[in-house]
Amino acid sequence: GYDPYDFVMYIYNRWGELIFETHNDKIGWDGTYDGKYAPDGTYIWKIEVKTTMSDERKMFTGSVNILR
Repeated sequence: GYDPYDFVMYIYNRWGELIFETHNDKIGWDGTYDGKYAPDGTYIWKIEVKTTMSDERKMFTGSVNILR
């Protein structure tokens, strides 16, 4: 498990610009940026959490493609 009070998720566009950040594990990215749909393309996500058993920090990364 992980500590929901020590959670952060980032979404970056292809130029490395941070376009979304949340510290709430119940809130996900809805595919928007500045109140508009984000353009088609590949976006990188990064999630950092602290485990409950060992207090170890873990980082997970991946990508998501938007096609409309």
